[in-house]
Amino acid sequence: VFDMVDTHFIRFEREHEISGGASALSEARRYRKLETKLAQASDLVWCASIEDKRVMETVTDTPIEVVPTIHELRHGGKPFDEREHLLFIGNLAHRPNEDAVLFFIREIYPLVLKTLPNVRLDIIGDYASAAVSAYNSEKVRILGYVPDVEPYLRERRVFIAPLRFGAGIKGKVGEAMAHGIPVVTTK
Repeated sequence: VFDMVDTHFIRFEREHEISGGASALSEARRYRKLETKLAQASDLVWCASIEDKRVMETVTDTPIEVVPTIHELRHGGKPFDEREHLLFIGNLAHRPNEDAVLFFIREIYPLVLKTLPNVRLDIIGDYASAAVSAYNSEKVRILGYVPDVEPYLRERRVFIAPLRFGAGIKGKVGEAMAHGIPVVTTK
């Protein structure tokens, strides 16, 4: 069984569409060959999403099943009207996460602050780049690694996932939803 989790070539193709970067295109081509070869050599392929399955069906005749991530429901935390601020969680060494944070801070957050001038963004995740760290302030807290994210998920008003490229199912979205925190994300 080839358990794909994320279909990497899809992620790199989507990154290339946004960035135009030659390295993303090169990685997309490399992973397309590798993942196709692995799928064809397997008896069964597991994809995390229907979209990944559709794409994989174009490169292999191997049977494919969708096996999505599952998140156990958690205590909902504070009532919505007692919550405050925004939350993002993700390893910032992962390019889709770094891009999402920078995109949000540069393009979306200024618009949010016009209406909600006191809202703060908390970013949890290792390996913040200099570009991300430069935004660390009263309004944007770069918290780095946090051993227990539960208190943040119980107390923040909205979870953001402004991912512009990726594949599979976003675990961060499922985890936030399992905690009953509203999620604002891209398509």
